[in-house]
Amino acid sequence: MSTTREDLTTWQWSWPDVGHDTEELCRIVRGGDRPADLPPMVLPADQYPGNPYIKAAPPICYPGTPVDLPPEMAELFLQIQLGQVNNIGCHTHGEQDVLGWKPMPGEGCFDDTQLRERMAISMIAGLLGGNLETVDGYLCSGGTEANRMGVLVGREWTRDRFPSPPQQGEIILGTGLSHYSLYQAVDHFDMGRSRMVKCEVCGRTHRMHHRMGNIGHTYVPDNYGPGFKQVGMNERGQMDMVDLERVFRLWFDRGFRRFIITPTVGTSLMGSIDPIREIAGFADAMNTGGAAVYVHVDAAFAGFTVPFVSDYKFAFEHPGVQSVTLDADKMGRLPYPAGVFLARKELMNLIALEVAYVRHGVDDTIAGSRSGAIAALAWMRWQQVGFDGMQTYVQQQLTWRDQYAALLRERFGTGDDALVKIHPYSAWVPFLPVSINLEDGKIPSEILEQEPWRSWCLRAEEFSPLDATTGLPKCPSETVYKLCVMPHVDPPTFDRFVRDLEGLLAQAAERAA
Repeated sequence: MSTTREDLTTWQWSWPDVGHDTEELCRIVRGGDRPADLPPMVLPADQYPGNPYIKAAPPICYPGTPVDLPPEMAELFLQIQLGQVNNIGCHTHGEQDVLGWKPMPGEGCFDDTQLRERMAISMIAGLLGGNLETVDGYLCSGGTEANRMGVLVGREWTRDRFPSPPQQGEIILGTGLSHYSLYQAVDHFDMGRSRMVKCEVCGRTHRMHHRMGNIGHTYVPDNYGPGFKQVGMNERGQMDMVDLERVFRLWFDRGFRRFIITPTVGTSLMGSIDPIREIAGFADAMNTGGAAVYVHVDAAFAGFTVPFVSDYKFAFEHPGVQSVTLDADKMGRLPYPAGVFLARKELMNLIALEVAYVRHGVDDTIAGSRSGAIAALAWMRWQQVGFDGMQTYVQQQLTWRDQYAALLRERFGTGDDALVKIHPYSAWVPFLPVSINLEDGKIPSEILEQEPWRSWCLRAEEFSPLDATTGLPKCPSETVYKLCVMPHVDPPTFDRFVRDLEGLLAQAAERAA
């Protein structure tokens, strides 16, 4: 088995201030120079067959965009992908000694890409208050898998601390804007059930989950079982700390002792950021008060925006945060699949299983076998763009988003009675959440299936913040569309979107007259 020490102080293990040369990075990963007669294997991004992002009306609601890889880097990525390299397991386990970092041996056949994965994880951890001595992690299939990992590790951590509480099971606390992967994890890991039901008052589908019912305008639990429990949120789509304490106390008083809080940094609808410092502090306090409270932060989208444009801390800077999800195939400038799961050191061991045919003997991931190509590409790409390149990339989308918000206000007015209402949005997340009051506060579904709206791919969810007077979720809820400002949604493209929207609203006004 390899006993090679790794010097974590070299430039290759941290995010560079300025990006490095593409050819040199490819040479390092390749292990030598590229044969001069090797034919190109890739096309420019704007020539990919079936690319939806180059249409006149591209998807404006999805947080994806073409990946602008340098051709040589894209070619090398495809070569590694076709080479069937396997990064099974987690490769950040190891120990630090006087000679440097000593990693746990990998499979043997795939040491190169497993090394690149350690380097990539080291780069991300360094942005989030950690390093390879304090954080484990791996690149996975996406944010959904990473969130499932967070719930599973959280389940085992809380069970380890409270193996047999008076009430069996775990309580998972999130908001109505929590990603569906968290409810899915609760279902799949037999920690309760979740479902969507129509409100008897307004007829719309609120995010009321398993064991939640509705009596008039009062939302009440209808039994005492485990599962996902909804915490109220404010008008900005952020978790409400008073309601978090109320919901926690409700289930604690019923005998539950195992809790997993799942705040979001960049919700998929609003781009809102939950108050991580306060949530982590609350978890710390409850962990000394007779409960086991695990905090998993879902930063799938904003994990690759916030660190580059703000000093906001949402991860391992807070002792109460145990694991984090990121998604590099959104703003991390990588192709699918490129999810990232990070956890404090040794936590992944809680779900480790012995695997005889794996060289180091265990697998503590959900994915198991997975391509090592994305790990090699992640390291090359992030080293190539550097911190300043990422900062410029993110800031461009934020600048456009602010311009688009101003344009919508100019064309459609301001205030709650505007036909196009802009909801509050985070300064660090390039989302523009809007309500479009064409009919009953939304656009009829039959129109959304017609061009150009079919190509624009407008998608909406119901938003029910807490009512300041009653302290209950507002009813009826409000239909909110998310506009994701990504590189393909440039000013000319957004102008076309606004013109289409103006035409749609004008037609509706004519019909009403």
